[in-house]
Amino acid sequence: MFTAKLYNKDTTPRSHVPEIVNFTQDYLSGFVTLLKRKVLDTFFALDDLDEHTVQEVDELKAFFKILESPFDELDTEAKRIACLTDAKAYVSPQRYFIDSKLAPVQRRGSRYMEMVPAYGQFVKLRTTLKLFLEIPGVFDKIMENLENLTANKEVISNFVQGELWDKISEPFRVEGKIVLHLFAFNDDYESNNGLGSHAGDDKVSAVYYKIPCMPEEFLSVLRFIFVGALFYANDRKDYGNGKTMEPLVQELEFLETKGILINLPDRTVRVYFILGLILGDNVGLNTLLGFVGCFVANHSCRVCKIHRNDLHVQVEDSDLLLRNRINYDVDVALANPNQTGVKEKCVFNDRLTSFHVTENICGDLLHEFEEGVCGYSLPLILNWLINIRRYLSHEVFIERVGAFQYGPHESGNMPSLTKLSEDKLASTKFNLSGSESLCLTRYLGEIIGHLIPDDEPV
Repeated sequence: MFTAKLYNKDTTPRSHVPEIVNFTQDYLSGFVTLLKRKVLDTFFALDDLDEHTVQEVDELKAFFKILESPFDELDTEAKRIACLTDAKAYVSPQRYFIDSKLAPVQRRGSRYMEMVPAYGQFVKLRTTLKLFLEIPGVFDKIMENLENLTANKEVISNFVQGELWDKISEPFRVEGKIVLHLFAFNDDYESNNGLGSHAGDDKVSAVYYKIPCMPEEFLSVLRFIFVGALFYANDRKDYGNGKTMEPLVQELEFLETKGILINLPDRTVRVYFILGLILGDNVGLNTLLGFVGCFVANHSCRVCKIHRNDLHVQVEDSDLLLRNRINYDVDVALANPNQTGVKEKCVFNDRLTSFHVTENICGDLLHEFEEGVCGYSLPLILNWLINIRRYLSHEVFIERVGAFQYGPHESGNMPSLTKLSEDKLASTKFNLSGSESLCLTRYLGEIIGHLIPDDEPV
């Protein structure tokens, strides 16, 4: 339990765990040895020890021996990992081959050209999901919440209350199968100094996933968001999505067609999983789903086929521009990203019956709405109300924002007053975070609404 908590602690690097274990071992063995000698000497000083007392002394000796060396069976990394694996508390990653290329290699001061393999790390979804759902009470809580969500059609708060879930889950429900959906996340992170000269050289692309129909209090808990795969972002550029994502696609295909057996205390059930959505920022999603990753391209949108000349001026949507299965297949066959915005066929389309890139659509809420619509609109609206229409002064606005009661859930998202200064207002750019922009947008009417005439169109 002690070593498991060390590995589980986010702020403790894995390389520090052996040192902590050794320090703890040295600390315990010192005073436990003194305590052992004192206790045993006290017993041995007594005369006429009966048989029961002798037995108790022997048990104390064995107990002290364990306390003197509590980590004898866990003194190496391999032993600790083996113990956690046996306890079903650890799922080891598997290395998988992506591809290889001819590259220079240095050995003994000389450089040679060799075929250098590229590898990724993959954690089996079926194993992780099985162990997770077999935790007492977890499966029943998820199924109970799923039933409550599907029964409530008045307030849409979850993917399973939408039309897409009804469509992709219907084949399973018709056959009486238990089916849950997964959300996958993909994002790149910098493993080196992000400001250094080698920034980007070893950037890692990570794939995570979760079960979104869990009770909402667990949805954002990190220990319920599982790692699926890790690979170098540059390997995806060199070898494509098909090779870097192959183990994940295979696993999702297995979960959709075969499912996994969940052993519960009173029964055994087979659960199937389907990929509902893939989440991420716009750059990551476009790259993963096979679209162009440059947003000055002619057709950079993965939802529609609007041209970049119209993208900045068009204010009304058009169904004729939306991507669908038919025009998507045409674009793939055309193989011209400059004309279509499609670089390669999405690796999930043909392998997963529940997923198609033109139907399982997810936006980038942070960059499109919170930092996008809210971030751009707020400064323009406030500049109009304060500097042009002069319904209130900047000082009054700052006082109102600073004194407003945001409540316990939003108090941490209160916008920084220094970012709302007069020069920031004049430049119509606040540089607020997404949560700050959303918070100010949500409560702006309550903060200054009483100072604005009802007939003001803005």
